[in-house]
Amino acid sequence: MKLPETYSDLTRKVNQYMSAQFERQGYSQLAGKIFSRLLFAQEPLSLTAIASSLGVSKAAISVQVRILEKSGLCYKVPIHNDRNDYYYITERLCLQMIHHQIDQFGKQLDCMNYFLTALPSLSETAPQEQDSIEAFRKRMTELSLLYNDIYDSYKQIDKEWSKQSV
Repeated sequence: MKLPETYSDLTRKVNQYMSAQFERQGYSQLAGKIFSRLLFAQEPLSLTAIASSLGVSKAAISVQVRILEKSGLCYKVPIHNDRNDYYYITERLCLQMIHHQIDQFGKQLDCMNYFLTALPSLSETAPQEQDSIEAFRKRMTELSLLYNDIYDSYKQIDKEWSKQSV
């Protein structure tokens, strides 16, 4: 692949890459384009500015930017005396992404542990239900172990990244 030669080439290639990458991860291509635009932003961008630069409606941008915000990839910035919504990427983007993953895996672990804890208290289960419950218990236990390892790994990564300054 040929390296970009100009700023315009660079932004176009990053935009294409992010669009494809986000789509592979279950987001829309538009979310990848918005994220790409925010990566290059020197200051918070309004929904109107993002919509205009990408040639799509403000409503479409609003939906996708909220998804990015919930994923910890950007955040809303209040601007004094301006009713428009502005978005930006935190200076410590990677650390923010790590914190988001820790939060998500923690919530999923809590849910898994809740269901595993509930299994012994089930009453009046039929024999065919007992087989299903046992299959569920085995699968949920394995998932819980995996998620716990991932959670612990993210906590360790958080410790390391928190020490760094970029």
